[in-house]
Amino acid sequence: MSNRYTFYIKEQIDSKYAISVDKADIVYRLLDKAVANNESINVSFSGIEILITAFLNNAIGPLYEKYSVEQIDSCLNFVDMNEQFQKTLDAVKSNAISKYKK
Repeated sequence: MSNRYTFYIKEQIDSKYAISVDKADIVYRLLDKAVANNESINVSFSGIEILITAFLNNAIGPLYEKYSVEQIDSCLNFVDMNEQFQKTLDAVKSNAISKYKK
């Protein structure tokens, strides 16, 4: 694996509000490519003021259908999250694992 680089959600969606499912799809495509290429990245929520579950469901949830939990965890490091964002992410990951890893 190469050096870890930082992927800024705010820059990718051009907004401080992570609420659009369409914008989440953009993030998903980029994260999917990173995991497929076994890249090691920090996924930064710096500058994000609002994050909704539906955004993360589309941006991150489908990764668990394609890749193992271990592969996702080794490639993606979620950073710059407040406590509420972390709780939302944990719930989305748990639900995706339950849904796709039966």
